[in-house]
Amino acid sequence: MVFPSGGTIGQKTTVTVTGKLDPWPVEVWCSQSGVAFTAGKKAGEYTVDIAATVKPGPCLVRFHNGEGASEPLTFVGGLVAEMLEVEPNTSLAAPQVIKTLPVTINGKLEQSEDADLFQVSLKKGQTLVAHAESYSLGAPMDALIQIFDASGGLRGFAHDNRVNLDPEIAFVASSDGDYTVAVMGFAHPPSSSISFAASANAVYRLTLTTGPWLAEAVPAIIEAGRTRATRLIGWNLAGQEGRQSDFPLPGVQAGQNPALVTLPGGANALFLPVTSDRVLTEADVAGLTCPFSVFGTLGKPKEVDHYSVTAKKGETWRIQVIAQPRGSPLDAVLVVQDTEGKELKRADDLGKYFRDAELVWTVPADGTYQLLVSDLFGKGGSDYTYECRLSPSVADFRVLASASAMVLEAGKTVEVKMKLERLNGHKAALTATIPGMPPGVSLEPVKIPEKPGDFSLTLKAAPTAGTFHGPVKIVVKEAEGAEPPQHEAVFSFQDAATSRGPRLIDETTDLWLTVKPVKK
Repeated sequence: MVFPSGGTIGQKTTVTVTGKLDPWPVEVWCSQSGVAFTAGKKAGEYTVDIAATVKPGPCLVRFHNGEGASEPLTFVGGLVAEMLEVEPNTSLAAPQVIKTLPVTINGKLEQSEDADLFQVSLKKGQTLVAHAESYSLGAPMDALIQIFDASGGLRGFAHDNRVNLDPEIAFVASSDGDYTVAVMGFAHPPSSSISFAASANAVYRLTLTTGPWLAEAVPAIIEAGRTRATRLIGWNLAGQEGRQSDFPLPGVQAGQNPALVTLPGGANALFLPVTSDRVLTEADVAGLTCPFSVFGTLGKPKEVDHYSVTAKKGETWRIQVIAQPRGSPLDAVLVVQDTEGKELKRADDLGKYFRDAELVWTVPADGTYQLLVSDLFGKGGSDYTYECRLSPSVADFRVLASASAMVLEAGKTVEVKMKLERLNGHKAALTATIPGMPPGVSLEPVKIPEKPGDFSLTLKAAPTAGTFHGPVKIVVKEAEGAEPPQHEAVFSFQDAATSRGPRLIDETTDLWLTVKPVKK
């Protein structure tokens, strides 16, 4: 892990890296061009210069030399001042005092039964947002937050947020005084002992603020060329009860993707994708035709939202209800009905830990149909927001790489295991290329299977191939057509056995290739 796992945009910070980095110094590659690592004199120590032009949020870094590369690690560019936790800060009697908010505190839980405590002063009625990132950084920890008053009474607790294992809490002070925020955590993945985290890799980033904090936007997509307002949802906002406010979005073009939303004094940012499709709210819907996205809210328990859609026989639609990735607690159920109320198709969870709903449906006859969106348990409220997206069901494919890095010796070959997913009836023949390969390295001809499943690519280095270490992309495209559809193979950081929601970065198309010359 990198510690601290982030820094303030426009400033420099010093970080250390766990693991063997030999011989020193070791080079660093970063997916964000404005983040530059400079090796220090001490092994494992770097100065990181985060340019003022860097967009807030995560990027990937790799530590590499002629022998290979580390796995990609996450580093975050932040909007507010950052600091390190200072030990000892493990008891209510002696917490680390935080004098100025907002702030992001970088810490780690290295010792057995470790907990880090931070004291802040609040006024009655102030809302303190405490948000910790650990699981989402790739750390082996399921963190939790507790908030205590000046007498040691437990006043707030958060284990997970609505998206993943990282805790988030909005705490309203009942009186003027000092409050203590405690961070601790369990090891993740859990074992039979259910032990507390105790590792140099058990790092976290704790953001504390009494200023604006953004949770989501409704709509969460911008329609290209259209000027409109979006509803921001979070805490300490200017509008309704400090939870919601309207935010004017200028007209942007599809090429300006995504659009960045920040607020003065805000401690975080939202990135809103831009689309050429129609983007609607519940107030806009009337006589809908595909394609479109409509943003709605199940504002009260047992509410069911209905959308009338005109369609023609033989059309095939992909219909999605998207809520969980944006932090909505909605456990979506999606139903298609005819005009007489007969259920034609139903969808519930996408997977074991994915509550959103999706289906592909072929229209049986010309006419008007009803799309019904509800919560599985009949819950509702102002935060039960969702996007209902209708788009043509297009045959497509996706390719996953089993490893993020490859090491190839001159005069030898290396096999790269891949997995092909064919979506919505995709059957076209596929080919693979690796653009910009170093001299002396080639990709052996490969027959990609007609059926979805595993296959392998083989890279070959000539005996005269020289040293190379850098990012490469594996491009897979349909074998025929003037402009054949293509996708870059991805390496996923998600593991079905350990995944408990999205991380800050879930996948990358930047694979790493190391070519080693013949040993003399």
